[in-house]
Amino acid sequence: ELKRLVDRDGGDWIYAYETALRKLDRTAELRAFWTQQLARPSVDDETRRAIGYRMLEADDKTAAAQVFKTLAEGKPATGPDLAQLIDIWGPNATSEQIAWIEARALAESGAARAKWFEHLISVGAVRRVIALAEKDPAQLRDGPVVAVYLDALRRTKQQGRIGKLVGRQIAKARDAATLRPLARAAFDESNYGAAARAYRGILKTQPGDQEALRRLGHMAYYRDKCGEAKPLLARYFQAGGTDSESYYYMGECLTRGQNWRAATPYYERALAASIGGGFQKRLIRANVLYRLGRFEESVSAFERLLKAQPRNRYLREDYIPVLSALGRYERARHLSR
Repeated sequence: ELKRLVDRDGGDWIYAYETALRKLDRTAELRAFWTQQLARPSVDDETRRAIGYRMLEADDKTAAAQVFKTLAEGKPATGPDLAQLIDIWGPNATSEQIAWIEARALAESGAARAKWFEHLISVGAVRRVIALAEKDPAQLRDGPVVAVYLDALRRTKQQGRIGKLVGRQIAKARDAATLRPLARAAFDESNYGAAARAYRGILKTQPGDQEALRRLGHMAYYRDKCGEAKPLLARYFQAGGTDSESYYYMGECLTRGQNWRAATPYYERALAASIGGGFQKRLIRANVLYRLGRFEESVSAFERLLKAQPRNRYLREDYIPVLSALGRYERARHLSR
């Protein structure tokens, strides 16, 4: 009787019928009913999607995947139905599933292709992304594709190839979208010379780019080149940058130039920006407290950090000079061992 009402009126009777089949544990009939509903010529995407989710609730992933694959056909790589399909397939997709994604990727270009490449990585086809990217070197001038390709190389621990690619492509690239992933890759691999070239390239077309100004300023500071760091950091602040590290580095550069009066506001901003941060921000906070003459607070902050990371060499290198300057030689000698 219930099935007859479903066939005649649909609507709420469908939910009632499915509920009854679930309670009776008549799984085969329930799945057959869903198949019948999906085969109707009038079924719309919303109904199809709802059935797909109900299939997932019933742990019928194979059938649900087919539903979401149908919904994803011809849609962009950013659609929610595709996201659900990728989630169902998981990191161990079959060759057929990988081939489907690959075909969609090759039908696109630029950012759209890069997004499909990301999906290939999500289903475990990392090396396939590398092969596809290298098959057509022209696409490695495209920023989004380069970013995904570099990610694939990192995942397969091919740092040597990253270095070579970055060096070659930075020399060829002209636009910020292509240079940015190359600059980030070089920076992450500690290839600061290549990173600096790429970031300087970005500034040629985008002189107020915060990432480029910040990274170049930081790299100059690391090399003890405060003459280079200060104008870059000043431009970064003018562009709206506000992070604690940059404020601290500017303060340190001014202090090294014995311009304490100018350094103090930067230390104060660094202190305010370091509230509620992770280990690096807390380390900056400990250093800044010392620079501002709040010595006991600085020592307490350093000790808390030391308790959390007793073997951190960089933390000790920052803390020992503070202890020595405060005349706490015994503690400094203990930490030097």
